[in-house]
Formats: sequence, C-alpha cells, structure tokens
Amino acid sequence: MKKQAKKLKLQEVLMLNVELNGLPNDNAELTIPSVLTQELNVKCKYWLKKLADVTKAEMANFQSLRDELVRKYGSENENGISIQAKIIDKDGKEIVNPDVIKFFNEENELLEQEVDITLFQF
Repeated sequence: MKKQAKKLKLQEVLMLNVELNGLPNDNAELTIPSVLTQELNVKCKYWLKKLADVTKAEMANFQSLRDELVRKYGSENENGISIQAKIIDKDGKEIVNPDVIKFFNEENELLEQEVDITLFQF
C-alpha cells in the first residue's frame, strides 16, 4: 500500500465528499448516490470509506463556518436566518445587497483554502 499526501482546495474536497457520500435531499434520500453503494472490491471500498470519512468531516467543518457567515451577514426572518439577495436603497431602487457580496467573497476565500488529504494507491 502506497500513501500519497495531496493538497486539494476545500471546494475540491467538498465535491469529492458528494461523490463518496452522496448528496441527501430534505427527506434524507440521496439525490446523488454514493459511489460506496456500487459493487466494489472490498479492499477498494475500505480505502474509499476511509477517504469518505475524512471528506465528511471537512464538509461538517465547512458547513459550520458557512453557517457562521450566514449569521454574520444575514438577518432573522420567519424561516430562520437568511441573507436577502436584493434590498431597496434610499432612492427606492432595488439593488444587490452588499452583505451578499461580502458573504460570497468570504465563502469563496474559504473554499480556496488547501487541505492535506492522504490518498492510498494499491
């Protein structure tokens, strides 16, 4: 078994997480199925499962930080906290909410961070 450390951007790790763990909808059904549901060699499945656990942890960490950004730039409404995409300026014109731009700038900065991932070759 050969280990290889690889640097991936956080956004790449999150995409890998979807491939490995699937993407659930609001009903907890997988809208994108996990590659781990496929018939695979048991040794291959073992190492993919280990990688899936790592990507799942990175996803949880990202989601926590993203929620923090939503609280920072959003406001509370009947559905919880959200960020309005457009607001009305002092002249009564609809404009892009500057907080949305700040939110996306910070989120993109986070997604560009590099993460060390250990890959296994067999």
